Amino acid sequence: MCGINEPPTVVPVMWFDALVNAFHHKAIKHILPYPTQYDKDSWWISQLHVMCSVELIFRGQALEYVAITASNRQHRAYPRGRKMFPARVPSIIEDIQNKVPAAYQNHTLFKELLKSSSLKMYSETTTIYCMNTTHRHPIVPYLHFDGQS
Repeated sequence: MCGINEPPTVVPVMWFDALVNAFHHKAIKHILPYPTQYDKDSWWISQLHVMCSVELIFRGQALEYVAITASNRQHRAYPRGRKMFPARVPSIIEDIQNKVPAAYQNHTLFKELLKSSSLKMYSETTTIYCMNTTHRHPIVPYLHFDGQS
């Protein structure tokens, strides 16, 4: 997709599993706590909120270390599933949008994420996958908004 032929150690990511997450100490206050208001529908919605927060606040700064693999062989019963994702995305985006600095609240990325019929499809086609991971900037919220509409 990006014309890169060498296998990287880290790749930019937007869609990531909640089984293993690690957050930079400077980023955590912008991402956590996990929201719990949708837990009766699906516990996965809290991770959806985290993924949207990371995309909107730290776009291109989330990395997956490809050498780590995790597996949960024993699932217990809990509310799960993606069926409610499309219904919850607008309120999640609005919640994040209301918390960002006023200068960024009308950025087109909010609309782009909202109009996406499938967040999974958005994550598979987003341009963050082509960002350069060899030179990392400091962890800075909203860095991607500067100089963009």
